[in-house]
Amino acid sequence: MSQFFCAQMSRESGEDIVGSAPTHATYILIECPYPWAAKDFDSSAIPPNLRALVEELSKIATDTAPFFIIYR
Repeated sequence: MSQFFCAQMSRESGEDIVGSAPTHATYILIECPYPWAAKDFDSSAIPPNLRALVEELSKIATDTAPFFIIYR
């Protein structure tokens, strides 16, 4: 089996070196202690009202700033 490298495939297919990931003007970072669930907002440290807010915003606006959980 040959090795597969994403960078090599990108070069061969002519993808822009800058990348293709989406960008946003704003990101919302929510500090949350460990442990995190596989689906981050299912984590026990996330209050139910915050979980409901994130779910509601995700339904009504697909172009809103993305939410990320962080730990400092």
